[in-house]
Amino acid sequence: MNFVLPSLEQLDSVALESRKLGVGRLAAAAVVIVLVAAMFGPVVAGLCGGAVLVCEGWMWIATWPHAAGRPLTQPIRLSYMASALAGCLVWLTLSVLFWRAPGPGAQFLALLVWAALLVNAISFAFRSPLAFMMFTIPVCSVMAATPIVAPKFSGTEQGAAVFGVILLGAYGAVSARRNTVAARVLAKATAEVERSGQAAEAANAAKSEFLATMSHEIRTPLNGVIGMAQAMAREALPEVQRERLAVIRRGGETLLRLLNDMLDLSRIEAGRLDLEDGVFDLVELANGAQDAFTALAMDKDIHFALSVAPEAEGHWRGDPTRGATDPLQPGLQRREVHRPRLGERGAGRRGAGHGGEGERHRPRHYA
Repeated sequence: MNFVLPSLEQLDSVALESRKLGVGRLAAAAVVIVLVAAMFGPVVAGLCGGAVLVCEGWMWIATWPHAAGRPLTQPIRLSYMASALAGCLVWLTLSVLFWRAPGPGAQFLALLVWAALLVNAISFAFRSPLAFMMFTIPVCSVMAATPIVAPKFSGTEQGAAVFGVILLGAYGAVSARRNTVAARVLAKATAEVERSGQAAEAANAAKSEFLATMSHEIRTPLNGVIGMAQAMAREALPEVQRERLAVIRRGGETLLRLLNDMLDLSRIEAGRLDLEDGVFDLVELANGAQDAFTALAMDKDIHFALSVAPEAEGHWRGDPTRGATDPLQPGLQRREVHRPRLGERGAGRRGAGHGGEGERHRPRHYA
């Protein structure tokens, strides 16, 4: 099995996060330096404070290209890596000072510093394995070696201290492993969602292209039919043929308007198909729908009648071509197409009337 060295590019997002946390680290360092001054004097506290400021300034300069969006080179990444390691070593030095302090409770401060450094390393585990190793290895090494090299307890207490430090390191490793696995699962799920979204977009694009193509293909012969009907209407024709020609023309124009709407796919897919706010004669629309099927009814020897209630007569305001749920004239035509099939002989009757208050999307009477 070949071992692949981690890429330094993994540190780019970690560097930006480290830069954002700089103010918090300085605030924590100020508190710790006060404790160092109380335990070891102002000289040691000044040296530790100066080391912290140098490391933070170095990191601020090293991460400036990351924040400014400048091209990142390997020397820039190595500079951030060195500044981060230097800062980690300063904090580990402070922890060793606390561990070796003679006063009671100082060792607890050392454990707090180690725990904080370990939690910081775990937080980067899912982003960059390199950052996790870079921050974890020095911390775990100092945690394991300090109680053994500089024991502060004896007997059972010393064993408990060593065991506690090892347990803390083991907990950090397990937590980092869980974070990494969870991040990989999340990344896999995110990639799957993106692939599904791309597939849906591709299917939607194919559907839109198909509808647009079919609309153009249908418009070409339909325009020919409408044009021929308009040309024939200028000739001297019997009244019956002129009425049939008018039925062809009205049906073709209605279909052409619907095809024009299909070409505006962006509005249809966004659910923003604009409705006309016009005035129409409901009786005329109903008669137009009836005329379109009268010839078919006559072929089957079916008597097809239309009755209009008095309250439905007159002019109405709405969209005669299409509607939000049931276009008027196309809706009437659909009812005739999808009605129960009659035999070769029979009778059919359709009516139009006021829908009452309970019917949704009913047209409003126009006075």
